[in-house]
Amino acid sequence: MRLLIVTQLFYPDTIGGSERVVYEHARALGGRGHEVTVVVQRARLELPEAEMIDGVRVFRYGSVNFRRWFGASLTDLFAGRRTLARLLNEEIFDAAILHHPFPAWAYFRARGRKIIPTLYFFHASVYRELVYERGRGRPISRSVLGVLAERLFAPLLLARVRWVERKVLRNSSRIAVLSDFSRRIISETFRAPENLIIKIPGGVDLETYRPHPNPRALRMRLNLPTDRAVILSVRRLVPRVGLEELLAAAEELLRRAPSLQLVVGGSGPERNRLVALARRLGISRSVTFLGTVAPRDLPDYYAAADLFVMPSVAFEGFGLATLEALAASTPVVGTPVGAIPEILNQLDRELVAVDATPAALAAAIQNFLDRPPVEREELRRRARELAESEYPWSRSVDLLENELTKLVRGD
Repeated sequence: MRLLIVTQLFYPDTIGGSERVVYEHARALGGRGHEVTVVVQRARLELPEAEMIDGVRVFRYGSVNFRRWFGASLTDLFAGRRTLARLLNEEIFDAAILHHPFPAWAYFRARGRKIIPTLYFFHASVYRELVYERGRGRPISRSVLGVLAERLFAPLLLARVRWVERKVLRNSSRIAVLSDFSRRIISETFRAPENLIIKIPGGVDLETYRPHPNPRALRMRLNLPTDRAVILSVRRLVPRVGLEELLAAAEELLRRAPSLQLVVGGSGPERNRLVALARRLGISRSVTFLGTVAPRDLPDYYAAADLFVMPSVAFEGFGLATLEALAASTPVVGTPVGAIPEILNQLDRELVAVDATPAALAAAIQNFLDRPPVEREELRRRARELAESEYPWSRSVDLLENELTKLVRGD
């Protein structure tokens, strides 16, 4: 099949969950003999307009300076639409896979009356996430003019995002979701027909993320303590991921037993706020902020940790980090938010906190730390088994390829 993938984010241009899904699917489909073309917004000035990445053609659109002034969504709607219109005029595609609402809407505007079966991959509701951020006093735009427009027209901007998401869902032949939680979000917020929604869970690279034979040596190399429990969380530093709650939980745990180290990886707009919070709580010495973790180092951090924590307080559509930790044989404690229980309940229901409060999170972490060593070791073994049996990328790609085949046949 000749496949067109349209996305706002793509690994390795940027690092994150949705871009990793796009990359792994594109690479695997190309490896199975399909002709795959990715059209993505330019993330950095030095990236070329066109190149081959792991057998996949990649075309980039837009100016970094334009995005800085006018925002990512307008870059999609103007530069993205032009690039897609030219490509659709010059080439024939059997099916299109769309990721993220604004590049998807640019595709529909560029496609015109052409009939191309389309699968929209729903990662999250941008509208609902922006409403959540605004409700907590955070900006919903970071472009120069977007910040000004937000002060005057925030309700209109949010309504526009919701309208675009609804139009994309209604124009797509099929809608793919990563989890049952995302299926419910689509039904509740956008009332998409249930028969058009299919579940295609994410996966994990089982060769990259794997247990290490000597975690102690790994900790020494990573400059992590070897005399205490290491609790890891790697997230984008935004309010919904619950790192404020995790820091408060760590403060409670450290009052009981000071022999643990919380390690937080990732970057984002909340970094300064989180560092200041750790200082106010008096736990700065027991918290390490790594900043952005290079992809080559991330598997080692997972394998070196005693426990990984997913402290999300809202909208966790899947959570590839959970799978990466499990593949490294590192158990995961998480909140009962979004899709987190869908994964962790398969391993051990006690790994899911009763709610997303700091007290509940601290209790779930303490419950794990109090388990006998033999029980924790058994949990590590079963964590790897779960990743191997249920979440190899090959299974995710099988589901996607099968759905695309049915779309092209008109089933």
